[in-house]
Amino acid sequence: MAESEDQNQTSRFIEKYRSFPLLWDANHKWYTNNIKRNDAIVAIGTTFNMDVAAVKSKIKSLRSYFSKERQKVLKKNLVPERNKIIFPHGLLITRCFLFLIQQHQGKLGIARK
Repeated sequence: MAESEDQNQTSRFIEKYRSFPLLWDANHKWYTNNIKRNDAIVAIGTTFNMDVAAVKSKIKSLRSYFSKERQKVLKKNLVPERNKIIFPHGLLITRCFLFLIQQHQGKLGIARK
């Protein structure tokens, strides 16, 4: 039961992070504005009762985990369709971070669906 609650908490954290594109979208007009970015991090911290350092650390950790898992999937050629990546069922965090792939595809000129 505790694991499910942890997964739910992590999923909610990722969704909250996703709701602040200035933290992850380099094309966002406020991406380079440290004051606005800090305000967004404080808002996430307030929601999850975390300080700024803990929020930054969790974001870094989750993004690193996502990147590593994505690389594993790409190396195993588990990409059955164009622009669609299938992750093993247990990788909830990875599936929650798929919005980052879409953001990178936009930068590379790959059509989004």
